Amino acid sequence: MDKIRAVFTDLDGTVLRNDKTISDRTMNAIRSFREKGGIWAVASARPERAISAMYKEFTEADALITLNGARIKFGDTVISNGFSSDTASKALSAVLSHDDLIVVLETSKGIFGNIEIPEWDTPEVSDLLSLLKEVDLYKILIAGKEHKLSSVTIPTEPLCPSSEIPERIRGILSENGLSEDAYFTVAEGWLFQIMSTSATKWNGVRRLLEREGIEVSEAVYFGDDHDDVESIRNIGYGVAMGNAIEEVKNVADTVTATNEEDGVAQILEQLL
Repeated sequence: MDKIRAVFTDLDGTVLRNDKTISDRTMNAIRSFREKGGIWAVASARPERAISAMYKEFTEADALITLNGARIKFGDTVISNGFSSDTASKALSAVLSHDDLIVVLETSKGIFGNIEIPEWDTPEVSDLLSLLKEVDLYKILIAGKEHKLSSVTIPTEPLCPSSEIPERIRGILSENGLSEDAYFTVAEGWLFQIMSTSATKWNGVRRLLEREGIEVSEAVYFGDDHDDVESIRNIGYGVAMGNAIEEVKNVADTVTATNEEDGVAQILEQLL
């Protein structure tokens, strides 16, 4: 293995424990790596505001790849990989034609939804489509009957079962000629995310490595879920968490302990 110069970590299910905290052991291992000259980047489906507001530890990161790569920040440089205006309009119009879905937009001016979601600080907007005249669209989030939004009080019965949502999204993309412009993933089995094909964690990883003059073989990526597969497959050393889905474990170079057992720290301590 080449000398490791960059480490990329997913957040939920990876450096964060199940209670959404980060252990001292994991944070100390990351700090030791940075003290030796290494670069640490966070790669998450979360928006930057949710990371910075909740976790002061992550302000130490050298780079943030957020919203599954739709927004990349390193130093003073920010790169946006959102939808084109045409794709945004077509995709959102098609999604909103299904009135049994919870629909939330991540945009350049914050988060908005077709219902209010207090735990995400999401205001309800009656006309999400008109909102596109004022913002850049980064991501369309979709949830159905099995959502895990504790603050949402609407009855779940009228909502679409989560098992039906993937087929609906595939239809939306294919019937509107968007299959080459957009793709979707699912997080934790219930939160579906439609994004521009330019917005992937791996694209963010590649851009950062190129900017810093670091070879792919000199980088490590830790992850656990669907949106980590491409990065773990292509990075120099891909690490799946012990709690990762099988698809992640199958493409990883190694499987470490779970996020509850400081799996990230265990690998970094071996590499230092």
